[in-house]
Amino acid sequence: MTDFTSIRQSVDNIRDSVERLDCPATEEDCNDIRSELDSIESELDDFEPEEADEFSELIPTNLSAGEADSLKEVIKKWRTDNGYSNN
Repeated sequence: MTDFTSIRQSVDNIRDSVERLDCPATEEDCNDIRSELDSIESELDDFEPEEADEFSELIPTNLSAGEADSLKEVIKKWRTDNGYSNN
């Protein structure tokens, strides 16, 4: 599994290094590197899984169709019993 946090940290480290460059690199060279880093960050945004919230972590991912239907009915009943809409 890809560790998006470590990739983002590496991108940040490279960006910081480019900002501190003390060599014959031109501003155009630095801009090219920044552009590539921006592209990497954009791709990470597209592929990074959303963080699980505390409620979705409570629901097993391997429920059978019957178990999922039963859980849905229990949730709907709880919502009704507690004054929430089921729409």
